[in-house]
Amino acid sequence: SSYGHHNMRIASTSANSSSMNSEKGDIPIGEALRCQIEVQKTLQQQLEVQKKLQMRIEAQWKYLQSILEKAQHSLSADINQSENLESTKAQLTDFNLALSISCKR
Repeated sequence: SSYGHHNMRIASTSANSSSMNSEKGDIPIGEALRCQIEVQKTLQQQLEVQKKLQMRIEAQWKYLQSILEKAQHSLSADINQSENLESTKAQLTDFNLALSISCKR
């Protein structure tokens, strides 16, 4: 990144000069290193936050999947029950028809 490249330039510039020239706006190497460490700490913290968020997202995704699967099974069972009901109705109708025909004879 450009920020990391910028810090590397500051560090090498500081290392090459024995005395710091404040007129040029150079940052002392100690300050540059402290800044670098602070940036790395911040990035590490952000990475930890991202990992935790990713874990929460994955957990919520699994939870949603389980809800959808339960709903799908429930719907499937309702459809099967409905089809069985229709089948039973048809069988009863056939039975009643056969019964009425045999009673007429």
